[in-house]
Amino acid sequence: MHGGFFTGGVTGTQVDTAIAAAVASLRTTPKLKAGQRLGHMHAYGGSTAASPVSANFIYALPFAVFSPTSVSAIELNVTTLGAGLARVGVGTLNGDGSAWGMTLVSDIAALDLSSTGVKSSAFVYEFQPGVIYLALLLANVGFSGTTVVNSRDLFGGNSGANTGARLALTVVQAYAALPASTTFSATNPQAPLLHFVVA
Repeated sequence: MHGGFFTGGVTGTQVDTAIAAAVASLRTTPKLKAGQRLGHMHAYGGSTAASPVSANFIYALPFAVFSPTSVSAIELNVTTLGAGLARVGVGTLNGDGSAWGMTLVSDIAALDLSSTGVKSSAFVYEFQPGVIYLALLLANVGFSGTTVVNSRDLFGGNSGANTGARLALTVVQAYAALPASTTFSATNPQAPLLHFVVA
């Protein structure tokens, strides 16, 4: 189908083959080294503030993967402790911009919030490109964690230019195992960073 645009003996089939090879190479070329952190979409503007987390809310932070990426753990940095737990997990965003639906991939672990510092749990998984994943956080107490200070609205819904931060999707949820699916009801301007450790 491309033959009419090329001269010198280059065929449409050859072009299609070259494009397919380039795409395959992009998908398989490592983008991150083992031990590096895979952060959500807002995790690159600085993380110098602390964000409060309310009990009994799910916070869902979006992150994108540009090539198949294997991870070995999930991390959360607690800056102000709480005498309780936080469940962390991963879901996929299946909303259409007006209804933010989530399907659970894994309810990974409950992290102890009774001391400050980096909390980690093993999580072995390969993220696939072209999917919007959600890092999930649900606590049964209030606490604070390291957050991003600059963010943009990645969920849509603003009628004009983005003038406010919409960092995370949120929904009220009693503390328990993360639900298999849910629909988020609001956005939140701040939420703690969640990182995955690249395997």
